Amino acid sequence: MRPVTLEMVGFGAFRERTEVDFSNIELAAIVGQTGAGKSTIIDAVTFALYGSVPRYDRVNVVAPIVNQLSNEAKVSLTFEVRGQTYVAIRIVRRQKSDDPTKLRASTKEARLELHQGEEVITLAGNVKELDVAIEDLLGLDFSQFTRTIVLPQGEFAKFLRDEPAERQKLIRRLLNLDIFAKMGSTAREKMKELQAQVTAIESELERLNGSASELTEAEIVTALDDLRVYSEKAKESLATINAQDLEQSELADKITSINADLKRLNSVTQASFVPDSIEDSSAGELRLELEKLQEETEQAEKVRQRISLQLIPSDELDEIRQQIATYDKLTAIDTELQATMLAHAKASENISKLSADLADAEAALKAVSAELEHAHKNELPQQLRSQLKTNANCMVCDQVVTELPKPLAVGDHAELKRSYDTQSKTVQACNAELYSQRGRVEQLDSTIDSQQLQLQKLKEVAADFDDYEILVKSLETNTEMHQQLSEADHALSRLRKSQTELATSLRKAEGAEKALLASFVAIRDSVSTLSPPAISDAGVLADWVTFTGWAETKMVGLNNSKEELELESRELKNKLNATVSELLKDAKGVGVQAKSPLEVIQLVQARERALQLQQAEIERQTNEKVRLQGKVDTFKAEASEYKYIGDHLKANGFEGWLLEEVLSDVTMRATKLLLNLSQGQYSLEVMGRNFLIVDHNNADERRDVRTLSGGETFLASLALALALSESIIEHANGSDAALGSMFLDEGFGTLDTETLDTAAAAIEELASSGRMVCIITHVRELAERLPVKFEVTKGINSPTLMRVEN
Repeated sequence: MRPVTLEMVGFGAFRERTEVDFSNIELAAIVGQTGAGKSTIIDAVTFALYGSVPRYDRVNVVAPIVNQLSNEAKVSLTFEVRGQTYVAIRIVRRQKSDDPTKLRASTKEARLELHQGEEVITLAGNVKELDVAIEDLLGLDFSQFTRTIVLPQGEFAKFLRDEPAERQKLIRRLLNLDIFAKMGSTAREKMKELQAQVTAIESELERLNGSASELTEAEIVTALDDLRVYSEKAKESLATINAQDLEQSELADKITSINADLKRLNSVTQASFVPDSIEDSSAGELRLELEKLQEETEQAEKVRQRISLQLIPSDELDEIRQQIATYDKLTAIDTELQATMLAHAKASENISKLSADLADAEAALKAVSAELEHAHKNELPQQLRSQLKTNANCMVCDQVVTELPKPLAVGDHAELKRSYDTQSKTVQACNAELYSQRGRVEQLDSTIDSQQLQLQKLKEVAADFDDYEILVKSLETNTEMHQQLSEADHALSRLRKSQTELATSLRKAEGAEKALLASFVAIRDSVSTLSPPAISDAGVLADWVTFTGWAETKMVGLNNSKEELELESRELKNKLNATVSELLKDAKGVGVQAKSPLEVIQLVQARERALQLQQAEIERQTNEKVRLQGKVDTFKAEASEYKYIGDHLKANGFEGWLLEEVLSDVTMRATKLLLNLSQGQYSLEVMGRNFLIVDHNNADERRDVRTLSGGETFLASLALALALSESIIEHANGSDAALGSMFLDEGFGTLDTETLDTAAAAIEELASSGRMVCIITHVRELAERLPVKFEVTKGINSPTLMRVEN
């Protein structure tokens, strides 16, 4: 990871927008007074990537990063990884809190962008996605990042004092040694898969050995020969059965036909047909009643015609209605005019009252505005005064404060702001309502003029009309005539409906006269195939008696024929049953249990196929056993090889050896640097993956690194950090960790001139390897040695930053 630009707004001490340009830098220093905001720059780099600041007690805490005088903090880091340009952005917004001693804030925006020329691709759009994407992209989590790329204050000695497991985890991640653990895990999983396959195949072999066929191969061959002999005999028997079955079917068809004829003749003799009387008089009475209704209908039509002649013509009726509507509209407009004039007076009264209320509200707003301006004026000075401490430099004039000034009266700023907002809303409401009432008066003035003009025009139009009462009376009379006409229409409609119903009844009666004859014809036609007697001129009753006598005689003859056919059918059925029984009995001899002749051939063929399948299955199982045994031998050999690989790639195997080699290499490199930094007094050794310090000025005494003083711990930690970076760059060719830069934020001011010069040379040598190195210091001598420095200067509202090329 190599930073390009860092932008901060409202982040920590940087209230104003500040940009740090890291482009084209190999070695740089961030320099300034204590408390100027140097470490805040490193905090911003870490926060943009991981959403956390190493100096805070808890990971992911965001409230303290927001500037005290800001409601929002934004940090944007543009950086390069493996030749690609990315931008990480996080925006934190302050939240309201009932407890002023507790800061509350939340991340409102978090995203990661990939910039490819003019195209911008969003890779992450929220906090969770950004955290995962950064860790995948850099190959480091937050803890590992603060041990290898950003070494903040208080974190410098962590790698030196880490537990062996944590130190091993970091080196494994940096050197991508997880690949060996994955290879070992994959080999062990592959071994388990192969062993599982061996177990499954051996179970299959046991199943095959225990699933022997009920018949031997020789027995199957004999059974197949017997089936072929029986199959030929069965075909001859089936031909005989089919012929007998066909004859039986023909007899059954004849019996069925006789039964159908008997059924039709029986229905004729049982029919409830009594053609002994016809009421001819019903149709004649209906004709007389219909003629009477026609006369009444003609009389009703004449009455309707007389009433319709007394109605007012439609054009005259429309004119009367228009004149009445004019009178009604005249009355309505006069009523509306009175209501409009009353509303006009009420609105004029409201304007006077609102003008007075507006004057009072504007005066109150002016007073609150003056108080609020006074509070704003004293707010910043009071904040600065509250931060002053005796015997410390003033942040504005940089003079020593000997006595704290008295606090300024700033008032309750929040209460004044609420009061100002309330009065401002009151003024706006009064103005809006006054504007609305004035507009209403103007609208009412226009409405009064319009209504008076309409009233005058309507009076001129109505001057030539008849009196209102005469017009209404004419309309009422015409309505009564319409009612009489409607009643006449209803009476005429009822007469016409009755006339239609009588005509329908007459047609039905005339139809009934023909229906009786048609019924007899239909009954006779139902047995026409049996040659019934012809219809004569003697009448329906005589023909019916002759017809039923013929039907009874015919039924006697058909019953005799049916008895003869049924006897012949029973004899044929006995022969058929004997043939079928013999066929089914012989089938049992060849192992076929058939229930019908139709099943015999099917079951013989099925039995033959089953035996052939058993024969093929015996051969297949023999071949399958040979094949499976070969796979078992192969899988066991492969599983043994994977077990060998998995055992050697466990954490305490090859990986453990490699980690010890890397740790030994780092220790050797760190010792070389530490001997220079400590003027030959100290070197490092590793024992049991723990670091020991060797004191050459005390008979090469070996002791725990925690026994070092603060300055000595810094020298050992610096040597180890630089050695770790140098070793990682050399060994991590296949690592996913992006180690393109390094930030050192630690107390170089504790070093003497000679040690400082040695430390600077070591840092310069690290930068020559192609990795950008940036240190944070207030030691001017060290900053002046480096090619680029960033001057951080305290300000009233926000520090200022300037890049200087040395």
